Amino acid sequence: MSAIPITLPAPSRIQRLTNVLLFTTVCLLAALAARASFLAHPFVNDSGLYIYMGKTVAEGGRIYRDFYETKLPGVPLIMAGLWKMFGAWWGGYVLVQTVMGIGASILLGRSVAPCIRVPVTLFAIVFLNFGPAVFGGFQLETLQVFFEVLAAAAALRMLNDDASKSGALAFTAGVAAGCAALVKPGGVAVALALIAVLLVASFREKKWRGAVLAALVVAGMSVPFLAVFAWVVHAGLLPDMPALLRQCALYARETPIDSGAWGMLGIALVFIAVPLFFRRSANRRHPEEHCDAPAPATSIVSFVVLWFAIELVGILVQRRMYAYYFLVLAPPAALLFGFSSNLLRLRPIAIALAPAIGLSIGWSVRDIAKVWRGVPTLPVAQYLQTHGAPGDAVWADQMSELLIETGMRPGARYAHVFYFTNYDDAPLEYSRQLLKDFADRRPAHIVLRKDLDNQLQRQALGLVMLSERPVRRENFFVAWQEVREYVATRYQPEAEVDGQIIYRLRPDISAASLETIPSR
Repeated sequence: MSAIPITLPAPSRIQRLTNVLLFTTVCLLAALAARASFLAHPFVNDSGLYIYMGKTVAEGGRIYRDFYETKLPGVPLIMAGLWKMFGAWWGGYVLVQTVMGIGASILLGRSVAPCIRVPVTLFAIVFLNFGPAVFGGFQLETLQVFFEVLAAAAALRMLNDDASKSGALAFTAGVAAGCAALVKPGGVAVALALIAVLLVASFREKKWRGAVLAALVVAGMSVPFLAVFAWVVHAGLLPDMPALLRQCALYARETPIDSGAWGMLGIALVFIAVPLFFRRSANRRHPEEHCDAPAPATSIVSFVVLWFAIELVGILVQRRMYAYYFLVLAPPAALLFGFSSNLLRLRPIAIALAPAIGLSIGWSVRDIAKVWRGVPTLPVAQYLQTHGAPGDAVWADQMSELLIETGMRPGARYAHVFYFTNYDDAPLEYSRQLLKDFADRRPAHIVLRKDLDNQLQRQALGLVMLSERPVRRENFFVAWQEVREYVATRYQPEAEVDGQIIYRLRPDISAASLETIPSR
């Protein structure tokens, strides 16, 4: 980190540097605690789902047929590389996201003027590793943000009039933004913001330079897109794309936005806005400690504001607005935090970030203690490892962790049934395919919650996708009833473990009975 350009006596500079290093350590510890806390939850929920997608591809399986998730093919392809690196070592996945979160923060700080590197870096370290926003231990938003920051770093350097390398920087920004968009489509936001700024500059200056650079950004984005498209064709996945895109579109379009979602949006914006306003308000009280560096160029500020706005629109399009969706706002917000003041004092920065640091650490404490005591294997996995065979197929809702720990085959392509809530006909469509998978794969064990009735009622009342959609809610119960009837007539209860009932396939069941799907 570059020295802060301030003309004070040597002792004052030393004291200031000491304070910066101490507070940076606090921010890093909060970030590390938030990331490390998820060592207590190996392969849980979405984390396990994405990693098992990678396992499927890495081991020669066919994604969407052998194992399913409504993610574009760039995700399983990237995850296949990580699976080959780490396999079933959960710590590796937590480590790579920790390095990405902290590394992106440092890179973002290095991309701005020395005068504002400290506030930008500290804000990014805190909010790119904010406990509630990195929930799950491994989520796609951290991957997306990492590539977006790479793109933004190239864009900021180019917009800072590095004319000798502007073409290479534009192309690099495009490649990085394309990689981000492969993870989640919203990753294109940083490229769209840059292209808009370049085209506006080209129009105002009546020169072709901006338009040419914008074209190079687009050319760079095409590189990862074409690479993944070539893999899709080679893997024979092209016929699956129309159905996948339909599911993604229905998921987005058919999810209602309720007051809870708007409330989450408001909380996220407050968490971002309060530090900006606090640092800005402190600017007037200490005019003697301002940095004399020039203000960022209009094109740079426009790029950052537009990037933030497009990311916000992307969150709204996703509609469900889970906390981790807002992680993508952290990089442009960190830059705006730096731009908001040229005051060199650390205290306003520390006070502005303190609430987020405290919440992040508080969020992590219990799980850190759990990691310290040791994380046991899933009780259901322990049972199946002693009462089943490695080649057996098993199915359970949210089963990715179970599959990885036991080495068993998935009893259906669907690792969870949250798909039932995506749109009105989703419960009937997905449940019918689930039952067909049962018939084809003949799982030796199926695991259902003992309190399944209560769980379904809670979901029907607590999930806005069901509570505000009567048709979907009715289909949800119909779908689950069919699943339960299929299990009840072909499987027998074998054990109750950790609040779940493990059913074993009855030995007297014929193949014809397994293949008979209930008619509606």
